[in-house]
Amino acid sequence: MSSRRIIALIVEVALAASALAAGLTFLAPKPQTGGEDLVQDYLSAWAWMAEEDPYQPLPPLRERAGLPASPQFEMKAEFNPHPPFAVFLAAPVAGLPFDRAYQVHRLLQIVLLAGSWVWACRLAGVRNPVVGVAGAAALSLWPPVWGGLDWGQPTGMLALLSVALWHLADGRRPALAGGILVISCLVRPFFAGYATPAGAWRWRDVAEAAGAVLGGILASFVAAGITPWEWYRRASRAGEFAGTGGSLPSVLDLPAGAGVVGFVLCVLAVAILARRGLAGREAAALGMTAGMLFYPLAWFHYDVVLLPIALWAGFEGTRRGRALATVAVVAYVVLRFVPPYAHIAGSTTWVPVAGRTCLLTACALIAFNRAATTRREPPSVPG
Repeated sequence: MSSRRIIALIVEVALAASALAAGLTFLAPKPQTGGEDLVQDYLSAWAWMAEEDPYQPLPPLRERAGLPASPQFEMKAEFNPHPPFAVFLAAPVAGLPFDRAYQVHRLLQIVLLAGSWVWACRLAGVRNPVVGVAGAAALSLWPPVWGGLDWGQPTGMLALLSVALWHLADGRRPALAGGILVISCLVRPFFAGYATPAGAWRWRDVAEAAGAVLGGILASFVAAGITPWEWYRRASRAGEFAGTGGSLPSVLDLPAGAGVVGFVLCVLAVAILARRGLAGREAAALGMTAGMLFYPLAWFHYDVVLLPIALWAGFEGTRRGRALATVAVVAYVVLRFVPPYAHIAGSTTWVPVAGRTCLLTACALIAFNRAATTRREPPSVPG
């Protein structure tokens, strides 16, 4: 990439970040929780930097850190349910007073989200910077964005990891894909839905990626000073909150374990389809959207990870003349614009499920239409 194109890209990201920040400041609802979810990672990072167990009980840790006993800092879970890399990401701000840490964290996430949006637009074939900047402004009004930032979620980092995995879904760099996949899953485990394209890889490539995954898991848990099974034992206690998540277990009143089983089965099923010829991008789209329908803690703000998939499905459906797929993507966007307010029935449960079902339908229509078209194409005759 030439220096001129790099400068143009930096300018576009800066403009997108400015538009996103302006929209969040003047158009989006004002923050209400003030980083409630960030408190968990902030406290764990604070303990980790003090060479203590980052997954010790949160309520006494909150008192030791000097955070006030207000509703904002009332620990909903006894232990931090987030994996080690989420804790590491909070370390740079853990030395600041919490209010300032939240503001720095929010600003960083806005910049990362702007960069992710520009990258996702380019992967979807949108090269017009005006469209990208205007889209960033509209993105500020999307509840998964302003809601995630309000709660203190790593919204921009989640979007960036998702776009990176979407970019690598073609399988040309298995070791890099495996490395980013393990980092992503150690931020939030639902990124395992992006493992589905590996079903079509050669066994040598699978082994290469698996080495990166296992190495990353081992290194992160050693650095955190906890074993994976002990972390899972403590983190699984957050499953009691699955009833308020935006996935099928909450809508159907199923236990969190049923959601985990459904998630794993979805990923395996799509990986088998990839082994049978489903293209990498289609496999990634189906794996993530289907997985998010079953993941028991799929809160409404996690839809930022579906941004590159929604962009791809919308433009790909239009390019292929698949009107039903395009309508399904529009329905997804509209449904996900329903704000997560307590007085709107189902705004954090069945509305996200309905929206993700629409996006899954669009991805399936595109994927299986391409597969059918490929089968119908006559073989080329040399000559």
